[in-house]
Amino acid sequence: FLGFFGVVVQILVAIIFILMSLYIHMINLPFQNPAMNSLELKSLFSLLATLWSALVTHYGSLSRVSEIGLFIFILISHLVFFFSWSLEMGREIMIYLKNDYPALHAKLAGCCKSRKKSYLQVSQRQGKPDTSFTRVNVVIGTPQSSKRSARSVNNSSWME
Repeated sequence: FLGFFGVVVQILVAIIFILMSLYIHMINLPFQNPAMNSLELKSLFSLLATLWSALVTHYGSLSRVSEIGLFIFILISHLVFFFSWSLEMGREIMIYLKNDYPALHAKLAGCCKSRKKSYLQVSQRQGKPDTSFTRVNVVIGTPQSSKRSARSVNNSSWME
């Protein structure tokens, strides 16, 4: 893309596109989840830092210390984005598991049996309970939300 104009023009055009994307994103905030908007901003800033550093190193005769400083700057911007992305994806996966697979979520969350009992309600059948099959009502909700929904899961092996 624009290779016949040279590397500097390519970098400048890419920076202009990133700046326009950043501006449009900050005005519209297209994602409903604020964390996703934050991740998008971090990714755009990380890309902008990389392109700016490429432009600086291409034009300037930098000392070795300056080159190392730019490398550390790029590395930190990418690490911030990567760790933010990892944390947010971990949260999203746990929310998905909590909503769609509560038994698996309870296993992966590493809750002890007393904590499991605090958010799991085991309903027993009248008479002698059947140990091979237990109905579990899981209450799903977040601390910020007062809305809660109950979901039934049929599995007894993970509770033992």
